[in-house]
Amino acid sequence: MQSPPLEDRIYHVHTTRCGHATEETDEEYIEAAIALGAKELSFSEHMPVPGDPFNYQMPMHRLPEYVETLKALQKKYADRITIRVGMECEYLPSLEGYIRSLMPEYGLEFLILGQHLYEHPDGTTNFRDDEETRERFDVPGLAEGMIAGIRTGLFEAVAHPDRIFRRKRSWGEEETAIARRIIRAAMEQKIPLEINMESRNFPEYHFYWPEFWKLVPPECEIVYGVDAHAVKEMVDNTVMIRKILRGEIE
Repeated sequence: MQSPPLEDRIYHVHTTRCGHATEETDEEYIEAAIALGAKELSFSEHMPVPGDPFNYQMPMHRLPEYVETLKALQKKYADRITIRVGMECEYLPSLEGYIRSLMPEYGLEFLILGQHLYEHPDGTTNFRDDEETRERFDVPGLAEGMIAGIRTGLFEAVAHPDRIFRRKRSWGEEETAIARRIIRAAMEQKIPLEINMESRNFPEYHFYWPEFWKLVPPECEIVYGVDAHAVKEMVDNTVMIRKILRGEIE
């Protein structure tokens, strides 16, 4: 099925299950999307990991309920909006088999790559690294993890690729070289890169880098993600995307 135009899509929406979103219900997101005139709404909750080692993701025990609830709502609202049920995943080599099992086992329709973590050579992740280690290794580590994830072909888009530079305070040759490698990998695999509205909303966190996007050639496919953890975020970010697409703001 062909996707609707970008202005009619709401992409990259979370739910209360991740633990860092509002307590609003799935139906409140859906009803708000319909009120905006959207034709497609894509939920992509943070991927749970067996053993729940990371505290910002959906707990493992909530995964079946997440899918079952949204699949039921998918049917309920089928005549009003297309609802897609997916997941935002970190690519870690040790989890590749598990990630590959998600779509067939749970009936998910898509996965997006959101590289918040990476694995060290000893199999540990940067999740519990001290600040000094993160300052030195996070950008190259996250970049390598992202590129490896892109090359698996498991993901339909790369979420906020420029967010890996959040610890940087300026942009130079090193950042440009890393960005070019990410962009090249995405283009080779024909995977869209996501311009993330939530990243744009918080410039003080250095999540969004215009310098990255200036390197992206016109032939590279782009998607716009709301990255919403609240209904108001979804609404506000959708309005912002539409203004960008109409050329009203940059």
